[in-house]
Amino acid sequence: MLLAPVMMNRVVACALLVACGEVKAPAIDAMPLDEDAATGGLEFTRAVFAFGNVGLGSASAIEVFELRAESDSPAFTVRLSGRAADQFVIVDSSCGSSLPRAARCEVRVAMAPTSVGDHAAQLVAEETSSATLLASLMLTGTGVMSAVSLTPSIQSFGDVTLGTSMDRAFTVNNTGTASFAAPTFEVADAAFHVLSSDCASALAPGDSCSAIVRFSPAAPGARSSSLVASVNGAMATAQLAGSGGSTLTIARTGPGTVVGPGLDCGVDCETRTTSTPVQVQAIAASGARFVGWGAAASACGTTVTCNVPIAAGAITANASFADIPTLRLTVQNADPAGPSIALGSVTVSPPNETCGGEGMATQICNYDLVGAVVNLTATNECSSFVRWVGACSGSSPSCSVNLTADMTVTAIFDFATCQ
Repeated sequence: MLLAPVMMNRVVACALLVACGEVKAPAIDAMPLDEDAATGGLEFTRAVFAFGNVGLGSASAIEVFELRAESDSPAFTVRLSGRAADQFVIVDSSCGSSLPRAARCEVRVAMAPTSVGDHAAQLVAEETSSATLLASLMLTGTGVMSAVSLTPSIQSFGDVTLGTSMDRAFTVNNTGTASFAAPTFEVADAAFHVLSSDCASALAPGDSCSAIVRFSPAAPGARSSSLVASVNGAMATAQLAGSGGSTLTIARTGPGTVVGPGLDCGVDCETRTTSTPVQVQAIAASGARFVGWGAAASACGTTVTCNVPIAAGAITANASFADIPTLRLTVQNADPAGPSIALGSVTVSPPNETCGGEGMATQICNYDLVGAVVNLTATNECSSFVRWVGACSGSSPSCSVNLTADMTVTAIFDFATCQ
């Protein structure tokens, strides 16, 4: 699941440097890939991106790079390529195995240099089966010396269930040549916070201390932020990422299924989600109907498609199905005189059809109707109507049936000679 970017102040070069020197244009240590050779209908919306100066032991702000499909793509993978690929990190990606025409996905990348100097690499999309290049993006940046570093410089907390927490440890290192006071910490996003730290005293060159950062998502979705350790005007930055997640369970009754992202109740009625709402759809089995939603989805009523809100670590939505009620109507004549004689019939509305007549002694008609009041009208044709049996009774030629379940009705006619 893609993590939404949070804008963060970039590390100021002079705050990171022991001594600010001349900044040179990055030397390209990996040749640009030939975009003309790219096939498969994929394209990054940028051709090149420069991260600028990033201190060793820090990470740059996380940048979002969009990949779009001009046509249906083959199955592909996204990776970093080039001699300096290890100076950059793919934090996460929403790009799956393929993209349909006009679809888009995003890749989030940061620079986390481990060596001083100018670095360049490519972010590439390649066809899975053949490693054929589909799209590429040039990345550049410069690693610079710093008096302080954070380890790790990039930390993903993963998918954390709403209402729970995940803790990760970070180490502050004095990488300079002089002692400095105890570092202070700052986190921009309230979903992350420094839980504890043993950084209470000055650090000599080569010494270190640690801090524990906790991620406690209050709502579903992706979050990102930065942990900044500051000391004596210098600072190191670690990028933090995580998602608030929930388990959505569909409690299904009756003949039908529910489908949605990662969900098919014919096979599996539980899915993990880091987004809200989750759109699901009820599909009744043949001969059945959808009755309605319940529990977390109750606001959707009987609408087939429902957007289920996700507000807790575990959500249950009920989906109910039922067989379509059937009206079984029998038209029975006492003494048919032959196929040329029209006998009694019954008009059924809805669906505004006729059962019986046409010289038949007995005709049985079945109607599948949902939640309907069915009006039956007996018509004498060379016969006389006698009575109803079953869901209707009496001798009146008109009858109404509230079809909420399977029902049977018989209309009885007494034969009379047609003149």
